[in-house]
Amino acid sequence: MKVLAPSVFLFTAAAFAADLSGIWVNTTLTPLERGVTSDFAGKKINLPPVSGLTVSDIEAKPYEKALLARYSFKSGDSSEADLSGEINPEFTEVVPELLRIGGKKRTSLIVDPPDGRIPYKLSEKEREELQKAEPKAPGVKGFSIADRCLFTTLSGPPIQPFEVNSNYQIVETAGSVMIMLELFHEVRIVRLNGTHVPAALRSWNGDSIGHYEHGTLVVDTTNFNGKWPMGGEHLHVVERFRRIDPKTILYRATLEDLTVYTRPWTIEYLFHATKDRIYEYGCHEGNYALPAMIKAQ
Repeated sequence: MKVLAPSVFLFTAAAFAADLSGIWVNTTLTPLERGVTSDFAGKKINLPPVSGLTVSDIEAKPYEKALLARYSFKSGDSSEADLSGEINPEFTEVVPELLRIGGKKRTSLIVDPPDGRIPYKLSEKEREELQKAEPKAPGVKGFSIADRCLFTTLSGPPIQPFEVNSNYQIVETAGSVMIMLELFHEVRIVRLNGTHVPAALRSWNGDSIGHYEHGTLVVDTTNFNGKWPMGGEHLHVVERFRRIDPKTILYRATLEDLTVYTRPWTIEYLFHATKDRIYEYGCHEGNYALPAMIKAQ
């Protein structure tokens, strides 16, 4: 029997850092913005005041308690979370503590600006009025793409954590990186060492090209069609994936669109390796709510 030399199995640090292939999960208790989140009915929840991006374990307790209260419901208990029908508590994947990076717990995924809030140009009231003023198409087209089981924006860019179906499969080849989210089975293809398609070619989640910088995968995305909720046609997103140990990816994304935001802003969190598999996500098959929503129009 032929025996391979030991050198065949050597895995250099550079090769390890560049290898992102595997199945990962990004569920986190830490909210996107500091000091505020929402329940499953979309109602805003103000969280206990915190002084900055990081807190001690003791300071984190009331913050974590308020966040965990969102999930403290059961089917049939008539709570807002139950009545909204958005989430089945039996399938909600909740971690009990805030995201911890570098030994410190994080109070928001946003690390810049320093206040941990999205730097919108318009106030919350102005954004609500603008949304109300937008004409709503009749019938099924008047509902969101997620309500219609067509597409989810959680697959990015930027990739956003969620409470259910938050597993991702990453597969690297010589010329591209595939990122698939279990939710909706949404797939992104990042072309390595390529150039962006012509500006006239636009899509929901843009055109992603990538390259490696010292073991970090840098993904540059442009060419959005203006319907992406995180920005307009001028949105530019730069993501960084760095495998910091065998079971952890540090994810960082910066968004820039001066037609929507006053300045660029950045989020950061962790992906963790999981032994789970990517399971089938049946959306159309179980979309019993849409016919009722159409009737209620």
